[in-house]
Amino acid sequence: MNETTQPKIPDLPGRPRDEIEAVELVAKLGLAEVEKRYEALCTRAQERYDNFSKTGDIPVGFTALDYLTEEELSERHRLFLGMTICSDPQAEARQRILMRKAERQRLRKQKEVQYAA
Repeated sequence: MNETTQPKIPDLPGRPRDEIEAVELVAKLGLAEVEKRYEALCTRAQERYDNFSKTGDIPVGFTALDYLTEEELSERHRLFLGMTICSDPQAEARQRILMRKAERQRLRKQKEVQYAA
């Protein structure tokens, strides 16, 4: 999500407790910080997985997430929920497309003025 854009904080009534906590976390920290923490947890999990894979001691079917503690898994869940609930990737993509389109139109008009002069 663009750091200058405020996350869309949805109404909370009737939502499960973990979703309410996730939305409150995004409102408190901001979406950019939530994304940063989520990426840090995923990186930490992958590093642990890679360390164990060097020794060959990984049970069949294990993933990097299996190397997070219960607290880390709970935090990752809240962070992921917050990112999912409070962001709208389609709207953000549409906004980026519109900005690129406006920039192309501006450059085209600028070239037309140059050639007309």
